[in-house]
Amino acid sequence: MAKLDFFSYRVDAIKRNLRYANIKPLDVMITGATGAGKSTTLNTIFQTNLAKAGDGVDPETMEVTGYKLNDVFRLWDTPGLGDGVDIDKKHGEKILDLLHHGSFYDETRLIAFIDMCLVIVDGSNRDMGTTYKLINEILVPNINLDVGVRTIVDIYNNIDIKCDDVVVPNIEPDRVFVAINQADMAMKGYHWDKENNIPDSTLTAYLEEQALSVKKRIKEATGLNVIKPVCYSAKYGWNLESVFDMLIDNIPQERPLTYMSRYQEQSHRHFEELNRCRQRCVEWWREQGW
Repeated sequence: MAKLDFFSYRVDAIKRNLRYANIKPLDVMITGATGAGKSTTLNTIFQTNLAKAGDGVDPETMEVTGYKLNDVFRLWDTPGLGDGVDIDKKHGEKILDLLHHGSFYDETRLIAFIDMCLVIVDGSNRDMGTTYKLINEILVPNINLDVGVRTIVDIYNNIDIKCDDVVVPNIEPDRVFVAINQADMAMKGYHWDKENNIPDSTLTAYLEEQALSVKKRIKEATGLNVIKPVCYSAKYGWNLESVFDMLIDNIPQERPLTYMSRYQEQSHRHFEELNRCRQRCVEWWREQGW
């Protein structure tokens, strides 16, 4: 299988999409459980041993490291989770530091550094507990909470809604994407065409079902509704271009805001709508002759 040159892959499309959002470069954070293949993925993309890949489940990436693919695309490798409570806490803090890092001010808002997040899942292992933990506790905590304006009944019952009721995720949910690595090891590797390094028809059908299953399981476990994940093999480079396509075709049309900037904006909208609801209550009371 001929290797793609990712240094120039769809650069014009990236530039065009970034121009709409006034973003440059595109910063994508790569994260996932230990052993999912983040470092191997980066090494295949850059066609060199850029990031040391671990053997088995032993972690290699311990710090956040940025790699510039070209003038418009930058990838950030992060430590994997799943190595114990204490280590996961330290690694989680490093990921949060990257997500909360602001790059510059746009008028009164602080623009976030990371534009998109790619969560890599180990396709040879059905256990997704660490992936759920990553999504639930670090990327989009409280996504299932009602962060919008309460109903008119709620306002009657509790007129003083506190600012603490406004909860925002650490990265906006529509900026999170999922890719399923190690397609060559799915179904125990029996249906991987080792001569051509591609899946046979049986494995291809299985991978399609797996992508839909992972999407459904993530939705049920975390509330995050991602687009259909892409299956690929970092080891052999199979279908890695589809991972790039998923990211390039879904580049956000706006600059990301930091956690605090989004919190402030959502709090402001929350209280504006609350005041409008209060006014409607007053008008309704007057109509009733109260």
